[in-house]
Amino acid sequence: MILSPIFSMIPDELKINAQWVNWRLVPRKDGGKPTKPPYQPDGRLAKTDDSSTWNTFSEVAEAAPRFDGMGFVLTKDDPYVGLDFDNCRCPAFDGLDDEFKKEIASGLNMVLPEIAEHIRRINSYAEVSPSGKGIRVFLKGTLPVDGKRKGPIEAYQSGRYVTVTGHALEGFPLTIEHRQAELDAFFQDVFGTSENSCEQKTSNQQIQSNVDWKERLEKTFQSKNGEEIRKLYYGDQSAYPSQSEADLALCSHLAFWLDGDATAIDAAFRESGLFRNKWDIKHHGNGQTYGQGTIEKALQGCKSFYGTQEFGENQSEVSSDNLPEPIPFDNDDKLPEFPVEAILDDVCREMVIEVSNVMQIDPGFPATMLLGALSTTAQRKYEIDLITHCEHSNLYSAGILDSGERKTPTANIMLRPLYDYEILKQEEVKESIYNEKTQRTVKENRIKYLQSNAAKSKDKAKARDAMREAEELSNELMINPEPALPLYTCNDVTTEKLAVLMAENNEQMSVLSAEGGIFDILAGRYSEGQGNIDLYLQAYSHEPVSIHRIGRESIVLRNPCLTICLGIQPAVIEEIGRHKRFRGRGLLARFLYAKCKPRAGNRPRMEKRADDEIINRYNKHITDLMGIQFTETVIVSLSQEAQAVWNEFYNDIDREMAPGGKLYHLKDWGNKLPGTVARIAGQFHFSKYGSDIGDHPISTDIIGAACAIGIYFMEHAIAIFRIMNEPENIKIAKTILEYIKREKPESLKGRDVMRHTNLQTMGEVQQGLNLLCERAFICPKTKEKYRGFGRPEATFYEVNPKFLISQEATH
Repeated sequence: MILSPIFSMIPDELKINAQWVNWRLVPRKDGGKPTKPPYQPDGRLAKTDDSSTWNTFSEVAEAAPRFDGMGFVLTKDDPYVGLDFDNCRCPAFDGLDDEFKKEIASGLNMVLPEIAEHIRRINSYAEVSPSGKGIRVFLKGTLPVDGKRKGPIEAYQSGRYVTVTGHALEGFPLTIEHRQAELDAFFQDVFGTSENSCEQKTSNQQIQSNVDWKERLEKTFQSKNGEEIRKLYYGDQSAYPSQSEADLALCSHLAFWLDGDATAIDAAFRESGLFRNKWDIKHHGNGQTYGQGTIEKALQGCKSFYGTQEFGENQSEVSSDNLPEPIPFDNDDKLPEFPVEAILDDVCREMVIEVSNVMQIDPGFPATMLLGALSTTAQRKYEIDLITHCEHSNLYSAGILDSGERKTPTANIMLRPLYDYEILKQEEVKESIYNEKTQRTVKENRIKYLQSNAAKSKDKAKARDAMREAEELSNELMINPEPALPLYTCNDVTTEKLAVLMAENNEQMSVLSAEGGIFDILAGRYSEGQGNIDLYLQAYSHEPVSIHRIGRESIVLRNPCLTICLGIQPAVIEEIGRHKRFRGRGLLARFLYAKCKPRAGNRPRMEKRADDEIINRYNKHITDLMGIQFTETVIVSLSQEAQAVWNEFYNDIDREMAPGGKLYHLKDWGNKLPGTVARIAGQFHFSKYGSDIGDHPISTDIIGAACAIGIYFMEHAIAIFRIMNEPENIKIAKTILEYIKREKPESLKGRDVMRHTNLQTMGEVQQGLNLLCERAFICPKTKEKYRGFGRPEATFYEVNPKFLISQEATH
């Protein structure tokens, strides 16, 4: 049972601060206590050390139903202290039924006596924790340290958020009281402030440290894996089999960040939540205390330090600033996330966020599927007037994601209303089509009968009458082609069959698929390597298409309109890049690409289904848009201000195609980007106004949102085209670099690389090692001259410590 927040009971002085986050309960893989990562209302992760990710109370409260709870971030700039008494209710509490639990949850009933006494002495705002098993107290005051933990009791002043439920305890103030004297007494009683004071210990030992460990600790907590170190520092040892192993792990982190300064490590550890009296007890035969032995072991295992490093056998210990800087490869990890907030339509934005969260998939993928759905609803209904020319409504888009990343279920849920609409329309006309086909068969048989009689009849007048009737029936059949069930979508289809389908369905179609198999067809899977891509080129811009084949009926499409929305694996992208005519003919330049970040391996089991209300609203919205019909194409203009914004975007993109610009080598793709942005704006405009689209010009808000999405696709297109053309040795070098990032070896051999990667031969491994040497990521170590006895020693490569430092600082 997780308690839902009671908003009215939460103190107003907390509500006025924009320090709120949402949170979700995420189970641990090892079955331990679940974590509660903080989130922003839009579904992106929040950070306790980044105020730009915090929100107002009203924003978080509005989003609360989509999450498991809400929390308040404690900072050094506010006066609040949060005390957490975890699992403080007597064990018998768990045996009560839920109704009785609710009855007694508002007081100190069944709370452990020593905990109840602490809460009574402090006498400030107190509430039940989300699980109903713990109690949280808010008060004003100052702690000797930012955070401290001992067993089930925690005290925090900054650097983390605390859950808030509003289930206030009866008999306590509903306001947050200033209780410094009570806080000092509590801290002394629980944590032993004076006995364990770092300042007192270091004073007694008369030791001076060369490192400002408090300042360095702040940098530690701001590193990429700083939150894990912070939890360990504050006493969370749940990730380790024993406290001794947790002690060593923390000392190992401190050894790196405090440059191996044993005094600083000791001082920092004494302030941590792991400190215990055992630290100063003699534990080794040489007279070392447990703490001294732990620090020594940590130092022995730490060869790389934050401030000073060694690199190469011929260099002594030097400042890392003097080492050669590695020449980085392009880092796709820094690609921007899809700007979900730019989806201005609430229904569509909520759907993308919900699907992204439930499927645990990069939001760029459901957002790309959304664009495919909107493009399908908008086909041939309107054009966007840009003064110099008009842009159409259809898009070609592709989400790039590895196998196993839930592309198919995500595409299915985002595109489902299109398939359902298709089935609905087919059901509506199925009976009438059957009747028409029956009548057509009768007429065809009648024509055959008349022709046969005319040929056999000796009466010329009767023969003429029969032929006349046969011709009339034939003309009638020609004027009224054979009816077909309405079709809006397809996936695995040849170019020739696609043309037939478009001819039968108002010259429009959407190719929708969670895979990229359509490119195999275009490459010639069914035509001996002679794939035909002309229809795909022409239907993007609605250019007339004429298809004439021997033995087949000719097809003429006057105004073809095609939407393509695909999910593609990175390996397929590499294969696509090998077909030069795809790029040379301009097909690849017509696509928007989203290189989505893989999540597999970081997806704890979720038991929450997508919200039915959100899905139903989205499905109805897409269905309503599909049902809108116009007697003729509507011309939609931009407002004067929106036109100015688009013009500026056009000029910015044009400058990026100049020498030195981001799109200099992608002019074919860049040339189409401004027009594509106008198409995206048109879809958002249609999504907002529906059948009234022609009564309103496109606003600056909509064109601005489309421009933001255009920039996202630009950065991702640069990465995708790089993958298409990336030399093999760079791919191999990046594979080896991933191994170095993951395992952090100080040195390595070729065989080490083969054991930890999917590289199969030493020849390809050597290609990557050579390139990493050129870029100063690694350096071959000098080895003794081979003297002819035994097999020559393999070359060792030492990893540039500056690279290891950068990885440690960003993890």
